[in-house]
Amino acid sequence: MTTTKAPSPAAQVATAARAAIKQARKDGTLTLPDGAKHSVCSSYFAGGCSVDISITGIEQDWVLGPDEGPYGPQKTDAAKELGAALKAILTAATDGHCWGEIRVGGIVVDSITPHGWRPGRD
Repeated sequence: MTTTKAPSPAAQVATAARAAIKQARKDGTLTLPDGAKHSVCSSYFAGGCSVDISITGIEQDWVLGPDEGPYGPQKTDAAKELGAALKAILTAATDGHCWGEIRVGGIVVDSITPHGWRPGRD
């Protein structure tokens, strides 16, 4: 007899995020730069779960502009826009139950935290 282990909550969220990204690209509501690829990875741990979206195949010049801020180069408007679109997809997929990061060209452009999480209190 073979038993099948149910996927972890993080794996279920990652599956939903992958499907949402695929649908958004098909609908034309999410456009990636030429040559870019996306991946969605999940991890499950005692304190919760994390789902990360990475966009690879993009030059750092596309992500970071020439303007300097207090912490170094600033993200381009295109990178911020892509990060916001991916954050919306990830937020909807997690339903507020996971941590997550959105990386574009290896640079974190946005992140999410679980509902109710407060820095220094958890």
